[in-house]
Amino acid sequence: VAYFVLYYLFIGYQAVVIFRVSSEYKKKGERFQRYYNAGDHRILAADRTVGNMLEQMVPFISLFWLYVVFVDPHFGSTLGWVYVASRFTYPFLYKNTWRGKPRLKVLASTVTNYAVIVFFVVGLAKKGLS
Repeated sequence: VAYFVLYYLFIGYQAVVIFRVSSEYKKKGERFQRYYNAGDHRILAADRTVGNMLEQMVPFISLFWLYVVFVDPHFGSTLGWVYVASRFTYPFLYKNTWRGKPRLKVLASTVTNYAVIVFFVVGLAKKGLS
């Protein structure tokens, strides 16, 4: 449930950012075109937050459920919380590393998420081989 709550929070975050940036353009008398202004760091951060979550949604959800059903429900749920907590940090890490600085901070979120997914795969493979 927490994963899907976070997903909809990110969708809302994306909508709010787009609304605010488009309002700024209107106040300046400039035309706002959603995809032609993608260079705006705020829009890019919001888009990447939602995009990255969507890219990893199917692997995470499917492997999470397989792991908790066939391997270990307690440890699987702990890893699920680690994944959600790490995913929650993504927009903050991405947004705060955009302005000309290396985006290495965002790797703290993505690498943690990939590690959880790999752990699920390895656990399922071990269970399948035993």
